[in-house]
Amino acid sequence: MYLDSESLDEWRNLDTHAANRYRELASTFAPLVAAIDSYEQLACRLVLCLGHTAILDNQDDALLDIFAESFDALRGAKRKILEWAPGLDYSLLRRAYETTSLFAYLVAKPAEITGWQNGRQIGNKEIREFLAKNPPGEPLDELRRNYSELSEGTHANRGLIPIRHLGHGNEFTLGSIGRPRLTLAADHLFRLAGIWFWLMAVAGYRYIEMLGTLYPKYGEIYLRAATNIQEVTAAIESQWDKLVEFDETGDTA
Repeated sequence: MYLDSESLDEWRNLDTHAANRYRELASTFAPLVAAIDSYEQLACRLVLCLGHTAILDNQDDALLDIFAESFDALRGAKRKILEWAPGLDYSLLRRAYETTSLFAYLVAKPAEITGWQNGRQIGNKEIREFLAKNPPGEPLDELRRNYSELSEGTHANRGLIPIRHLGHGNEFTLGSIGRPRLTLAADHLFRLAGIWFWLMAVAGYRYIEMLGTLYPKYGEIYLRAATNIQEVTAAIESQWDKLVEFDETGDTA
């Protein structure tokens, strides 16, 4: 296709805008991003430990496929949050939530793994109701709220599609070029951190004895990562007014 240089320049700049936005938001939320990265690194250690052992069974094959799916969705969501693509990160966060809740459900109810392997669909409502009553679950209201909010975010509702003002002072509005809302970025990072917290807690619940044998420091590192992500999240929440001020004025001074 033959296009003019202006169009090609803007197209080439799309990746540059995304990379710049990623650096800016990663810097703004550096402690939280580092805490999330620590969970990613811990997940790599878990998979390496389990990959070096031959004592896993067919149930573990299924569980660890789901674990890997959650990992990929969480990594993808982090990138889209930091590149400022809120519509896309909603979809990836919901995917991570659904796979993590399925992982927790099957860890708690391993008799269902064969059916799932053979194609039985397990609805999230069934999963929520079971996890609300059985370890390693979560309160039903919280499970229901998270699923509802993430589901809403995946639909093309007016309130969740940014107003870009093309032709009203803005000549190009594609990709990551818009100014981020720090409160929304923070909220999505909190959701991301929460799913990581849940995923790694459930993985520990299932594999902690094996991991303790294969990598004795795993439990200590896990507790440090879990404590850190809670502390960092609380610290950002305590500065919420500054994020609101930036969204309203562009200035936190």
